[in-house]
Amino acid sequence: DVEKLIAGDPGCGIAYTMKGRLLARQQKFEEALHFFNLGVMKYPNSPWPFLYRGLFVRQRYPYDAIQDFRFVLGCDPKSIPAYLARADALFVLHEQDSAIQD
Repeated sequence: DVEKLIAGDPGCGIAYTMKGRLLARQQKFEEALHFFNLGVMKYPNSPWPFLYRGLFVRQRYPYDAIQDFRFVLGCDPKSIPAYLARADALFVLHEQDSAIQD
């Protein structure tokens, strides 16, 4: 249970990210974003919280998502999910040429 994990280790960034994913599936955007942000704050050197947050916000906040994907690609230049998601965010911004290059 994610709540127990957070209670047992409040510094566990992955637990906050998982909570954000669960809330996202329930269509609770603001709550999910809050937990994704906590995941990034608690685990700032890992690409995973950034990837999941970017995936979550890419339609509403594509510029923010692109920043998250850039961080992920800085950590792992071969991250196919980050490239594909960044291309999707670029399409949202009508930057098709840049998206195709990704």
